[in-house]
Amino acid sequence: MWIDAFTWDRLNTFKSHQKLTSEHIFPNGAQKMRNKLAYDCLNEDMLHLMVSYAASLSPAGQEDLSQVIEFLRRTSFLVNFFLDSRPVKCKNDQRLTTLREAYDWFKAWESEVCIDEDVHKRHRGLLTMETREDLDFLYHGFMSLVDICVDKLHIPLVPSRLNSDVIENIFCQQRAIYHGANTNPNYNEYRTGINSIILGQTTTSRKSNAGIKEPAKPFALGKPVKPH
Repeated sequence: MWIDAFTWDRLNTFKSHQKLTSEHIFPNGAQKMRNKLAYDCLNEDMLHLMVSYAASLSPAGQEDLSQVIEFLRRTSFLVNFFLDSRPVKCKNDQRLTTLREAYDWFKAWESEVCIDEDVHKRHRGLLTMETREDLDFLYHGFMSLVDICVDKLHIPLVPSRLNSDVIENIFCQQRAIYHGANTNPNYNEYRTGINSIILGQTTTSRKSNAGIKEPAKPFALGKPVKPH
């Protein structure tokens, strides 16, 4: 369906989705890892293209695309929300309600398909298990942060600042310090590396929700030292 919409859009003088290219539709192994290409295939522009493409079809064709359009309505919100730099300051934020509705839609889809006893049909009719788990982690993880930061600590939460920089920094520093190309260090190797990171490296992301206004400091800085 994405291929058909892309092909139809290329025939138009004024394209509905300006950023959509062959790389989006036919990505190679490296391009499949680029989040930006995935965003462009699931955002509001893609929703607009799919709606425009459906309008050019017969009623039967429009019916075939109706659920795809519903899918893109949810994914386009997720893309917009987690790229949004406007902070969530209260639990009554309308975006949280829409986020819950989007998540409930995905779970209802999963429940409907899983009723079928045919494993092959369930596999073909759903997103991959990894993607569905990621949706669970995304929703419940973010709502947990809202409970902690917004509700208890009264700290605004910026959706676009959610990232895994801290974890990625630790992994990069682990490899840079000792392990090099060793992708599977043992316990002793990892222990030595993490001690060095804690004592001398910066592990906090300046793009996070921590509200850092000065350069991040090593974990060990300011740690009380027991007198001998």
